[in-house]
Amino acid sequence: MPLNDSDLELLTSYLDGQLPTSECEGLWRRMAVEPELAHELELLRDDMQTRELVWQSMEPSDRSLAITESTIFRGAKRLDIRYMMNNVFRIGSAAAAFLLIGFSVGSYRHPVMTPAASPSSPMANIAPASIINTPVSTTPHKYIVRVKDDAGHVVATQEFNSLEEAQHFAEDLARSQAASPDNGSGTATTTSENQF
Repeated sequence: MPLNDSDLELLTSYLDGQLPTSECEGLWRRMAVEPELAHELELLRDDMQTRELVWQSMEPSDRSLAITESTIFRGAKRLDIRYMMNNVFRIGSAAAAFLLIGFSVGSYRHPVMTPAASPSSPMANIAPASIINTPVSTTPHKYIVRVKDDAGHVVATQEFNSLEEAQHFAEDLARSQAASPDNGSGTATTTSENQF
């Protein structure tokens, strides 16, 4: 006689240890009388043990868990290093861009001395330099040498960081004018610019 669903549930509960003691006694009495019920219990017990063995075989060993854990940590460390290097690269690129912009703006704001002209131009007629220190509040501690022609017009400018450099430039200019056969009456003046 085939078993019904309620008998299968009763046997499964018994194998799982969820059947109350009073119902267990009734089941034992039935198995003594019904051999099909006892046989089905043995089949269910064999199936349960087989399932347990299959699940145990699927569980990873301690060694495989250690290898997996090590692989995950190495991958995470590589990602952390890559993220850190990307940040360093971004910061370095931004700093380089700011430096480039700063140098560009700095060279734009500070004019370079105009190159010397040919002997026939008014710039060739420049007399020995005289140094004048006049404070102007545009840039801190800069000395500007202005080279003027015979008419008193500024024909060139050059900036220096110290008065000594400006004086040295003016003296060199005076020496080169003295050596030139076409010496004019122009002047070179040095202005000290200080920020207040």
